[in-house]
Amino acid sequence: MEPTTITEPPVAAATPPEKRGIAPVWHTLVFIAIFAGLSVGGRVRAEEVTQKGQAHWPLYVETMVMQWVLILYVCWGLWLRKRKLRDVIGGRWDTAGAFFLDLAIAAGFFVANVVVRAVILGALLAVNKGLRTVATQGVQNVAKAIGPQNRWELLLFMGVALTAAICEEIMFRGYLQQQLASWTRSLSLGVVLSAIVFCVGHAYQGWFLALQVGVL
Repeated sequence: MEPTTITEPPVAAATPPEKRGIAPVWHTLVFIAIFAGLSVGGRVRAEEVTQKGQAHWPLYVETMVMQWVLILYVCWGLWLRKRKLRDVIGGRWDTAGAFFLDLAIAAGFFVANVVVRAVILGALLAVNKGLRTVATQGVQNVAKAIGPQNRWELLLFMGVALTAAICEEIMFRGYLQQQLASWTRSLSLGVVLSAIVFCVGHAYQGWFLALQVGVL
């Protein structure tokens, strides 16, 4: 009679817990620190240019370069978690119809946002003369500090606006918002916290304008 051999069932290897977030924690903290540093440095630089009466176009070039450098930094953080940029911007369009649908939704949201803000701000400014003064001074200060002074600078300024629209959308509504939502396990908190960081980063415009930027 042959001895019976008892085969032990294979032990499944323990699956390591999935890391929370779309990038390492340290990467996001460094991103916030860099953004804050650039915001402070940008304000100091703008004041220096204004005081010395220098041209504004170097500010525009510096801003566009740093925006795209931050995009590369974001891509690096995503790569560390084996993710791609398309993961945070909703993938890609399979058809022209899908592209134009997203474009129409974005345009509709922008128009609705502008209308709602205009109504609310108009009401606030109508009943609060002090707020009206603050708003006017804020716009004048920003225009003096970074506003274009000629046609050449106007063209570059339009480039800055386009760059900011693309890069900041990716960095904040794509990367930072999703990262914070993952940390807090709350999409609402992710939206609010990323908006606060964005708002603080534009504090050089004055609290009134920075608040509007954060809301937008």
